[in-house]
Amino acid sequence: SMYNTQIGKYVLLSMRERPLGAHLPTVRTVDLTSSRAVSQQAPAITQTLANAISIRLSRGEQTILFLNRRGFSQSVRCLSCGFLFTCPQCELSLPWHRRDQRLKCHHCDFSAPLPGECPQCHTTQQYAPIGRGTERIEEQLETLFPQAKIARLDRDSDLKPQALHTLMDDGEIDILIGTQMVTKGHDFPRVTLVGVIDADVGLDLPDFRVNERSFQLLSQVAGRAGRAELTGEVIVQTYRPKEERLLAAITHDYGRFYLHELQLRQAISYPPFGYLATLRVSAERQLDLSAFLRQLQELLLALKGIRIRGPSPAPMSQVGGKQRWITLLLSSDRATLHKGLHQLSTLTTKRQRGVRCHIDVDPQDFI
Repeated sequence: SMYNTQIGKYVLLSMRERPLGAHLPTVRTVDLTSSRAVSQQAPAITQTLANAISIRLSRGEQTILFLNRRGFSQSVRCLSCGFLFTCPQCELSLPWHRRDQRLKCHHCDFSAPLPGECPQCHTTQQYAPIGRGTERIEEQLETLFPQAKIARLDRDSDLKPQALHTLMDDGEIDILIGTQMVTKGHDFPRVTLVGVIDADVGLDLPDFRVNERSFQLLSQVAGRAGRAELTGEVIVQTYRPKEERLLAAITHDYGRFYLHELQLRQAISYPPFGYLATLRVSAERQLDLSAFLRQLQELLLALKGIRIRGPSPAPMSQVGGKQRWITLLLSSDRATLHKGLHQLSTLTTKRQRGVRCHIDVDPQDFI
């Protein structure tokens, strides 16, 4: 969008000051490779962040903590044999939701209780949670700050956005922990501290927009602090403190991030310097999928003026029991890309037994 303002397609309107004259919060990073946790009971909270929360509690001010992972842990592993619980339909690790006492897949409707014994070695309930989600952070905060009023906002919590604003305004919440639901659209005058538990979540996804999304999230969540007369502070815990998207976010410098990201996009001719479409194929039966992919490969080889990436298994190669493949099509000319997609439509518009095919022009993700 910013590039479109530079070439005259859009008109740029800039807000250079916060409403009502509020100052932007100060932002500092905490390097997780060298910073110690405040205690063994709260390994996700560094001493720096814990001290900052304590100061806000003593002042009667409020804190928002952000982690873009819900549930108690990202998976559960058997301590005896190493077995990892995975979704039978998606082949992805199953997050553990401690409150509901269930393993739940976040990509399909599968859920199940944790069995009494390991399915692989039959050892009785010697399990360890792997990773952390908002439920686990909530538990650690309750251990650290037993007198604080703590609430959690994510898709699994009972707290609704309407009730949240009343509770925050009435001082019934001291610390709010949540996923990206807490990052935008909220205006809490007494929030003076925002803590990002792990700024690196999602950065390793195979998608060229991950840096942009991460920068947006950091900017949005930082904007929750110091929105009135009280000064705001943001503390970002990360294993990658020298990354450009983080350095730009710390200084509230969108222009710096934009120029750096634009150079990367131009080097690989990705949007906005090229035009992109994805062709996604899914099927339950391998036989149906293989037959379709053979026909697709023949058509792809005949396309002119288009760079092809794939077909290859999608980053999430199986969801809801269906195998998923993806093909990327890139061109420097939109008309050429659309001509190629029209040639592919002879295959994609036919009803193929057991196969679903979908073309996405200007896709927002590759997952």
